Amino acid sequence: MRVISWRLENKQGLTLAGFMQEKKTKRSKSPLSGGAGDPVVVLGNRDRGGAYILRFRLDSNLRVRLGRFKNGQQVRFEKGVYLYVGSAMGSWQTLGRRVARHASRSGTKRGHGIREEIVAVFGPNVLPKGEKHLRWHVDYVLERQAVEVTHVLAICSHQRMEGEIADRLLSDEETRIVAPGLGASDAAGKTHILRAPEPIAWWQGLSEQMRVLE
Repeated sequence: MRVISWRLENKQGLTLAGFMQEKKTKRSKSPLSGGAGDPVVVLGNRDRGGAYILRFRLDSNLRVRLGRFKNGQQVRFEKGVYLYVGSAMGSWQTLGRRVARHASRSGTKRGHGIREEIVAVFGPNVLPKGEKHLRWHVDYVLERQAVEVTHVLAICSHQRMEGEIADRLLSDEETRIVAPGLGASDAAGKTHILRAPEPIAWWQGLSEQMRVLE
């Protein structure tokens, strides 16, 4: 995995490294819904949309055709844990609807079990009201019954941070690219679906690190 130098700056001009060092001595006041180990965790104020990270697990090896990605060639996904980074700017409800959509499947197929937790956090109005049509790369993966969304981290912000978060994940030595450009059809040069470590402690640590982005 190549390491990317991520220089996200806050209002005082600190780099990410400097900002995180400051956080060690000054406790963050960012609102937090749910502990880092809960299925759905929300960072920031619930009056806006923002970015989100899905954690999902494959129970078996899969080959999936992701729409027009790679000219319709199948992409191999090995059994294990993956992350998807997305965004839904605008309102709190917009963010909730996007996450709930990811946790749903098309037709009469059962939704992902985490939908109940999503409804508990965002409210019942976020569930899809019509037929789900497969649109994004991740839709084709999450449609499979052998795949289950296990956790959601939502980061509410007026700033679009999807790309910065994806770069942060890419810079982690424990993540791995499945295919360059995967999951980022509207973000040239980015990759938004990554293989991730399986231990839940890694995910919990990621949730705590993301506090600096709010």
